[in-house]
Amino acid sequence: MSDRLNESHRLLLVFGAALIAACGASGDVGRGPTGVGSPPRVSPGGETPSGPQPGCPGYVDQSHCPPFATGGPYSVSGVLTLRTANGTAPLASTGVGAFVVTTNGNSYGMAPVITDADGRYRFSNVPNGQVFLFGGAPHAYQPCVAIATVSGANGEKDIEILDSAVTRPLTAADSPILSGIVYRSTNAGRQPVAGAAIEFEYPAAIVAQTITDAQGRYSLCGLPMGRGGLNVWLDGLPVGGSVVNISGDQVLDFDLSK
Repeated sequence: MSDRLNESHRLLLVFGAALIAACGASGDVGRGPTGVGSPPRVSPGGETPSGPQPGCPGYVDQSHCPPFATGGPYSVSGVLTLRTANGTAPLASTGVGAFVVTTNGNSYGMAPVITDADGRYRFSNVPNGQVFLFGGAPHAYQPCVAIATVSGANGEKDIEILDSAVTRPLTAADSPILSGIVYRSTNAGRQPVAGAAIEFEYPAAIVAQTITDAQGRYSLCGLPMGRGGLNVWLDGLPVGGSVVNISGDQVLDFDLSK
């Protein structure tokens, strides 16, 4: 089990560094040191460079292929949009990441791709299974999980990320929703903590994230059913977390004073 966890942690490091490089942004990947490997080159529209097939097609780290077959005959595509106070628009020249959970239970990160001028992305070499998608842009978050299902045909899924200054109204279609309040207990009662980062991890990738508002509230939506992890960060440091079993809408608060 420890070897599997160590491999998942290493993969997250490589995947985070590669996605940041694809986005053209600098900064901390939030999981450890950067520079753990050279990220794959990607081109606008989401295709990897043409040429011989790698030993592990589509895998994020070509220097360390996993002990199982990767890749497949299908593709996953869609449009990445950014919601701001002025509305929603396609986001060009921006990195998109993908984490695959195959039908036989294997999972791995794919090499990130770049959106084209119309905000479209495309992953090739995709097997049957579920593909968890996430866009990366400075000062933006993706509170709703974007999942494309591939079953004998190409998949398609649009991705929406939010500017940190706006919120996204939730509807019944966004269920399962996980929400709550991050606070500190004081003699005067609960004091909300604004600006805390909330991440949902499933199974070994961050597939949704948001920040708490002025009242310490957060909401994550479209979560996959089953066991996942919730991580709470404040000022770049981990301050809390929990294992959650998603079976429907639920509420989970965090007291950072404990």
